[in-house]
Amino acid sequence: MDRKPFNGINLPASDEIAIFEEGKNSIFWLTFKQRFSEIVRSCQSSLKSADCSNRDFLAGKVNALESVFSYPEKHIRTLRDLESKKEKKND
Repeated sequence: MDRKPFNGINLPASDEIAIFEEGKNSIFWLTFKQRFSEIVRSCQSSLKSADCSNRDFLAGKVNALESVFSYPEKHIRTLRDLESKKEKKND
């Protein structure tokens, strides 16, 4: 799929990359990740227990939070890949 990810306000990719680069290094994002990383570690620890009664729920929670944590980097990478494909196409 060569479509740009959803961007409801139609920012140029370079601006969106800059915003995400700045955002992923912001004190808000770093604090958010730190606080929720504690939950992920707790869930991962519970998953290692043989008598974990809600394994599917905890595994889903871990996967969801890890996906959220990695979103800015993945989004930036996607936008950069699309930009480089666009540049190659225009050459």
